[in-house]
Amino acid sequence: MLSAKVVGEAHTGLLVERGTLSAAQAATVAAENADRSALYTLRAEKNKTTVAAAALAYYLQRLNDVEKGDWIETYDKASKQWKWKQFPG
Repeated sequence: MLSAKVVGEAHTGLLVERGTLSAAQAATVAAENADRSALYTLRAEKNKTTVAAAALAYYLQRLNDVEKGDWIETYDKASKQWKWKQFPG
């Protein structure tokens, strides 16, 4: 779905809808996000950190695998907010 540009990688470590999803795609995203959330909880416990920190670390790691046109969140220092953009590749 990343390559179809209908979901993006959020800084929360979860997939976020960026286009129209079918019911099956929405269910897949929900299942993936549930798995990721469980993983972040385990990593946080193991590394004695917060779930948010574990999720952000995973997000930063995932940035190594994004392809041109994939939706990602980037931090805008000027506005101090996360913003969506398509990876320039």
